[in-house]
Amino acid sequence: MRRIVIIIFSVLAVLIILYSVINLWDAKLNPNAYTSADLPDASFDRSNGFYILWGLAESADVDVQSEEYTLKIRQLFDPEFENDDYMDPFDQKKYVRKFKAYGGAIDELSLPNSFDKGWITVLSSQADKIKKARQEAAVPLGRYQQLINTPKFEEFTLPRFSAPIPNVLAWVKVARLYLADCGSSAVNGKWEESVVNIINHMDFVKKAAASVKTLILNAVAKSLLRSSLQALVGILNHPECPESVYPLVLSRMPPLKYEEYGSRNSLIFECLSCFAMVEHLHDADAFNHAKLKFPKFLPVALLLQKNRTRNYFYEFYSRMIAFDMQEPFRWTADPVEENYTAQEKRAGTFRWLRNPVGKILFRIAVPNVSQLIVSSYRIRTYYDMTRILAELHMNYSTERNVLDILKELDSYETYDPCSGKPYAWNKKKGILYSIGTDRVDNEGADNFFTGTDTDFAIPVVLKTKTAK
Repeated sequence: MRRIVIIIFSVLAVLIILYSVINLWDAKLNPNAYTSADLPDASFDRSNGFYILWGLAESADVDVQSEEYTLKIRQLFDPEFENDDYMDPFDQKKYVRKFKAYGGAIDELSLPNSFDKGWITVLSSQADKIKKARQEAAVPLGRYQQLINTPKFEEFTLPRFSAPIPNVLAWVKVARLYLADCGSSAVNGKWEESVVNIINHMDFVKKAAASVKTLILNAVAKSLLRSSLQALVGILNHPECPESVYPLVLSRMPPLKYEEYGSRNSLIFECLSCFAMVEHLHDADAFNHAKLKFPKFLPVALLLQKNRTRNYFYEFYSRMIAFDMQEPFRWTADPVEENYTAQEKRAGTFRWLRNPVGKILFRIAVPNVSQLIVSSYRIRTYYDMTRILAELHMNYSTERNVLDILKELDSYETYDPCSGKPYAWNKKKGILYSIGTDRVDNEGADNFFTGTDTDFAIPVVLKTKTAK
């Protein structure tokens, strides 16, 4: 019996030594791993419109561009300050409540979430609600106009999970009110003025998409770019839209650049935030602070290898960035599937043998970024097709076949990034469409609320008279 006990303890000792040897040896950090130098610079200068975005929900007596207010925001992020000491007034629950003074009337609006043929008609039926919302939200609406006109917009959020963000709900609601107000101007006959204001808004959100770093702000910027395109398509397809609008739209909408619809910066930022989390937890004190009761007499590396874990995140995000930057028709795999399998690679019965906490952190912290990649190409295709729609209206004649006209348009030379071929025309449905990132032609069926098993389509409503 004694011999058996000795053998068991000897085996356990060998296993513990083996486990310790395996886990005390950390990998080298990938030399290509992202650093803050991979992100665009951001200025704390008061001229930065990012301060205005932070101040959308503030009361009317707050000057959001004053030195006093901008300092409060700067203290949240500038390394010269102890940032955590200034967080309390910007706690998300407290901060979100501020906008309730403005948001009531906006919430009563029911605006289309898709490319609706009757976009202008929907706005016409809500003229009184739009007027009421415009009056109640005059302060944030005025600030938003300043934001649209700002020459500089640079996000300076720090790459860490505890970093606060602006009130994104306020941004979405005020932007939708702004677009609804533009649509109301078109209904009242101010077609060109309305289109100019919508395109100015679109130029701003393109600039925002190119400079924001956090995933949520990137997603919101792309969502508002889509809303701007919905407004333009609704106006272009309206039977009373004057012909002067078509060349105006085309001249103000140059081909979209990758940084204006892509997510590279935000994916790098998310990776750096994960790096910061790993470095923080690698400190045993951080484990104890988190009430995980990690034994102080054991090295943290026995459960969490810093470099190896950071390499997990780098490998994942670099792969997702490659998908985001490469046109879907060139993909050799599916980002949705890759997103799922990346997490599964760190699972399994024997995952505890090496870097167990690192693998758990990876599975917990990795979000579903594949849908953000899908949205990049949804936006690009909608933008391309809006340009084509404007030029089609300019050249349309009832005496000619639509597809023949399309083939002669300069804008139609822009190919569908999902197929590598020209955008498709469905005469029966009256839509122009991309085959979508699943790269399967569903004849223009656009399931707006999903990124998979869907095409990306916009309606085409052509005038019955011969265009001049």
